Amino acid sequence: MKCKSILTLFIVFAVGTAILSGCGGKKTADPATPAVANTICPIMGGNVTANASGENYRVFQAKGVGFCCPGCSDKWDALSDAEKVEKLKAIE
Repeated sequence: MKCKSILTLFIVFAVGTAILSGCGGKKTADPATPAVANTICPIMGGNVTANASGENYRVFQAKGVGFCCPGCSDKWDALSDAEKVEKLKAIE
């Protein structure tokens, strides 16, 4: 019975450690993910944060492109490459 209690405590400790190991840790950028190259949204002209990610981020021609909102990234996805180049030139 005592061994079973020790084993249970060990399992609880191991699971708790595994869950908490991802909390509060320093996040580092994926080296394969280029930094956001723009500060203005190429679709609506809104502000873009330097740490744009997820739905507010795309990679185009090996450069990170940030957007002011997820709706803009959806519109970006619908553009041709030539249209994307034009949009990026317009905000330079």
